[in-house]
Amino acid sequence: MQSALSPYRWVILSLLGGAIASRILVGISLGILLPDITESYGLDAVKQGWLGSAMNLGNVVLGLPGAWLFSRYNPRVLLTLALGVSAIFTFAQGLAPAFLFLLAFRICTGLTFVSMSPARTLLIQQWFPLREIVLVNGINIAVVGVVEAAGLTLTPYLLVALGSWQNVMYSFGMLGMATTFTWLLFGRQQISEQTAAAPLAAPASPMLILLRHPVLWVVALGHSAAPGFWWAYATFWPTYMLETFNMPLTLSGLLFGLTSLGMAPAGLFFGWACSRRPALRRPVLWGCGLGLSSTAIAMLFTDSVPALFVICLIGGFSWGFNAVISSIPYELPGVQPREVAIAASFIWTTGSLGGLLGPTIAGMLIAQWQNTALALGVLASLALGVSLCGFALKSPQPTRA
Repeated sequence: MQSALSPYRWVILSLLGGAIASRILVGISLGILLPDITESYGLDAVKQGWLGSAMNLGNVVLGLPGAWLFSRYNPRVLLTLALGVSAIFTFAQGLAPAFLFLLAFRICTGLTFVSMSPARTLLIQQWFPLREIVLVNGINIAVVGVVEAAGLTLTPYLLVALGSWQNVMYSFGMLGMATTFTWLLFGRQQISEQTAAAPLAAPASPMLILLRHPVLWVVALGHSAAPGFWWAYATFWPTYMLETFNMPLTLSGLLFGLTSLGMAPAGLFFGWACSRRPALRRPVLWGCGLGLSSTAIAMLFTDSVPALFVICLIGGFSWGFNAVISSIPYELPGVQPREVAIAASFIWTTGSLGGLLGPTIAGMLIAQWQNTALALGVLASLALGVSLCGFALKSPQPTRA
């Protein structure tokens, strides 16, 4: 029996969106700040790739054990701690006296977000019925798209206004602290009969869900290629456009931001459409994988602003597939709340693995081949893995156990 729906659930969803935004800005700004960071520390392409990968390391190493551990505890408290500690490490990045310190602080920033995924998953299950999950994830994807686009567009101007990349990091740290206090004041839990009884209903280890549902492995591995190529582009594409076409960072940041902005209407549309007609989910994944790969490759061969505007916007629209991928753990037959947290963390852990390997591999290939376009193009072709997810997807179950 589900508790009566409360309008306050939309306040919770807004606060969760703010929590996601605080992480995004710290990660997404690196590509824009990288030329100044390189000048500060004298970095080569390999070290640049390490910086681009650093924030994903924590989730790759601790994502699954973290989900198993943190799904036992109060998600409101977990989210408060994750936001507060990450803000402190964001300040520390601006204070880093050398490259290794900056790398370590970025890794630590990523580690603090390990508890965010299970906390968010548990809170969504507490506040939203299953029929709204795809729509909720579509809204979250839209928030991610808007924040990423705003970050990529405004960071160059923020850099000019504040005078150094260190001051930009300080400003992100202040924003992180404001987000922490806002969640502390207004964030709540809602314990329904289902979530209260869940520990008794599922005495076995929730990790076993990964063995009972092989589809999770197919979806996770296919999905991981998309963050891999995107983080490589976020790290190296602005610098590539500056060196190859003499395109200023303010313009390349604006254009690359469209790959995120297009995700906003796509997430809302696909979330709404797939919640009404589940049969659309497989075609959405097929089309989005093809769109991601083709547009990313096209971004390497032109400096035409109108052409790049259209290409990046279509590429961003192709990221709407995340509304479908994010909903799969909630719709598995007989799934319990902690199992959902494990399954969701598993999918996003493999996504973080792609984000970890993408910039690192790109940096190594650039150093080896001395050809940035070829290295990025090879990684972009792997986004077709999203299309493969569509072949493994089954029709969702109408109810949760």
